[in-house]
Amino acid sequence: MQFNYENRIFSTPVISPCIVEQGIEELEWVLERGAKAILVRPAPVPGLRGSRSFGLPEFDPFWARVAEADIVVGMHSSDSGYSRYTSDWTGRDVEMLPFQPQAFSMLTSWRPVEDAVSALICHGALSRFPTLKIAVIENGSSWVEPLLKTLKDAYKKMPQDFPRTRSRSSRATSTSARSGKRTWRSWRGSSARTTCCSVRTTRIPRAWVIRSATSTSSRVNPRSSSARSWVATWRSS
Repeated sequence: MQFNYENRIFSTPVISPCIVEQGIEELEWVLERGAKAILVRPAPVPGLRGSRSFGLPEFDPFWARVAEADIVVGMHSSDSGYSRYTSDWTGRDVEMLPFQPQAFSMLTSWRPVEDAVSALICHGALSRFPTLKIAVIENGSSWVEPLLKTLKDAYKKMPQDFPRTRSRSSRATSTSARSGKRTWRSWRGSSARTTCCSVRTTRIPRAWVIRSATSTSSRVNPRSSSARSWVATWRSS
């Protein structure tokens, strides 16, 4: 099996990191066969003692290999197991009908990817591995700006719960000759710009760069939900 057809068609294998060692083995296997991107389910990772976040340090060996391989990690809209939550409201005996969505279910349709991105941020994976490339595919974009505001508010209330990294690009150290104390000149938050849109984050401890992966327009409204695919890159800056 190959994931690269004549350098023209690249299929995307799905990898589960639930057992870290086997997840790394699968990653090596697909890399040897030409994979340029992998898909990770935007959902808690199942395990023997229950599910947990893939942003926890437990999964660092997997993310370290992903970052080393410089491969894109896609999180595509899929069954993230959240239907059990809406079923608590709509009833569990309701038949699932394809292409006939319900209004109530649509209201929570972006919650899985929002939780997945939040887990990668709050549990530190994107700070420990700032070169990770995460592509959010067919999950809309209307949730991005509210999430940034929520993260900003959460950081204001409990900054100690957010991971901190010492990045050469984001913080510079200086030593005072008189006191011998090390001081930090923190990043003040310049605008994060791309060819498609500009998102200004001036009071969050890190910056999100939002890139449209499908639109060719020079200007994209970050609030628009019409863009089908967005790449969110976490920068330590």
